[in-house]
Amino acid sequence: MYSVALNMINDRDAVRDIIQDIFIYYHKISKNGNTINRPKSWLMRATINKCIDYSKEQKKYLKIDSIAPIPIIEDSTEKKQEKEIIKQALARLKPKERVLAILYRKLNEILKKMDYEMY
Repeated sequence: MYSVALNMINDRDAVRDIIQDIFIYYHKISKNGNTINRPKSWLMRATINKCIDYSKEQKKYLKIDSIAPIPIIEDSTEKKQEKEIIKQALARLKPKERVLAILYRKLNEILKKMDYEMY
């Protein structure tokens, strides 16, 4: 949950708040006697939805186009540069597109560990 949320909104404090809110809400639902058949799926979907809501709320205050591109510094490693470029690209996507891109990347990482490749 944490890694998906962090990849979506890239703000550690906000991610912690979002996850805390989700677990509080989950606890309230459970306390009222409601059962959730697939808690892991429910928690992940709730995380994605909360991150989308957070992104929409932040869009009111910050225009992504106003963010200057991060210059590539020759001293930094290639991997750090690649991560920054990916973060910039993700920041420019719509919330739903960002979710798809992050989930695709995570799935690809899992499949690579299993010696599979995505096309």
